[in-house]
Amino acid sequence: MDVKEHFKNLLRLIRIEREEDRNQYQQKMMYTSMQERKEAGICWYPVVVTRSQLGTGEKIVLHLEKTGDFEQRHVFQVGSSVSLFANNGDKQANSSAVISFVREKKMKIVLNSDDEPEFLNKGKLGLNLLFDESTYEEMERTLRNLMKLEKGRSNELVEILLGNR
Repeated sequence: MDVKEHFKNLLRLIRIEREEDRNQYQQKMMYTSMQERKEAGICWYPVVVTRSQLGTGEKIVLHLEKTGDFEQRHVFQVGSSVSLFANNGDKQANSSAVISFVREKKMKIVLNSDDEPEFLNKGKLGLNLLFDESTYEEMERTLRNLMKLEKGRSNELVEILLGNR
């Protein structure tokens, strides 16, 4: 079995899986109600901004707090990507961010934009968990690195693991 061809094929399959996973996530977000997303733990609504500050790298950090559903479990984690949105009828009123701190009813997010969103004071705010690309990016990076191996102990181990040696 040619090692590079094997990893090229795995890379192709991971890209197919990633696309299908992303499509399923988008369908789930599009066709489920906010209440269903809240129950699934992928939405916090409503939330309020308790503090805004300039963080590392001149990025805006928002301190958020839930205003209800305190007992509701969630799957938000530090490092996860989220979409901050305003429930004011404007579908475009959202901004992406990364979670830097999360507890039962409090969260800090670092906005991906340089300015506070204009919609912060226009309607109730909420957060949706975004599709996580990081696992797929890491798998693809690892496969590309394995494809570059030509000699050394790592290459020997790959040959053994694939049954070539």
